[in-house]
Amino acid sequence: GGKGTDTAGTGASSGAGGAYVEGLYDVSSITGANIVIGAGGAAVVAGNSGNGGDGGDTTIVDLGISAGGGKGGNSTGNSAGGTPGAPSVGTIFSVVGQGGQGAVGALGGVGGASHSSYGGLPHVSTSGDDGFFPGGGGAGASYDSVARASGKGANGYVIIEELA
Repeated sequence: GGKGTDTAGTGASSGAGGAYVEGLYDVSSITGANIVIGAGGAAVVAGNSGNGGDGGDTTIVDLGISAGGGKGGNSTGNSAGGTPGAPSVGTIFSVVGQGGQGAVGALGGVGGASHSSYGGLPHVSTSGDDGFFPGGGGAGASYDSVARASGKGANGYVIIEELA
């Protein structure tokens, strides 16, 4: 999620996008799979200067696959994109999430993109957009004459297809 701001005339940094992993994996040796879908990072309410929440990791534990959630917007500027973790056998490609963007004047930063989606856009007249599904980072908060909330990060997802 994007960082908040409580100071007039300042924006806040955005949340980063989550990682992406894709591959063909041999599942003949397992009878089930423990799958965890990462939640998007939390937004910050208007007028609060707290850091945005970090996104959760999306994992398939039994196969050693993980797509890290993006880091929340913070006071140090640009936030880090999520990192992928996957086995060397079967992985076709993996992509690091785009880092979040720092603020420009009173306008919050644009949320970091994920492989298949984009980050939320900041606004001066309304709250920042949420990151777009799946995995987009939330926009940073803006504060011109009125404080605005940041956007939250989008949740992760998993697609499983059987090849017979």
